[in-house]
Amino acid sequence: MTTVRMLQLAEEIRDCFATMLVSGDIHDPRLKGMTVLSVKMTPDLKIAKIYYTCPSENQAKCKQGLAKAKGFVRKKVAEKIQIKFAPEVAFFFDDSISYSLKMSKILNDIKNERSDLGSESSNESDSTK
Repeated sequence: MTTVRMLQLAEEIRDCFATMLVSGDIHDPRLKGMTVLSVKMTPDLKIAKIYYTCPSENQAKCKQGLAKAKGFVRKKVAEKIQIKFAPEVAFFFDDSISYSLKMSKILNDIKNERSDLGSESSNESDSTK
């Protein structure tokens, strides 16, 4: 069950982390092009699961950069949010955007095939008249 406090804290952490990336607090070039999609808190508020995406060619580098920045991110989050216990941060690559683009392409291809078949059958019926 998701509580209001879990949602509030997750949103604050997402904003804080995104601000760190944009403002340059994290100077790691491996994180270039990374986008924070969402943050989910565990019910005990001890772990913040940060979901991100980045260009596919930078995925491995981005993962390494995040692993290195993990302690720094936790420290900065604790300072900015001012909570008693800073949650551990865990990073998870979210491929839902690339998956949705792939599915969209497949659906468009099917649509184009159907429209091509429809135009071919109407051309055949016109020629038989």
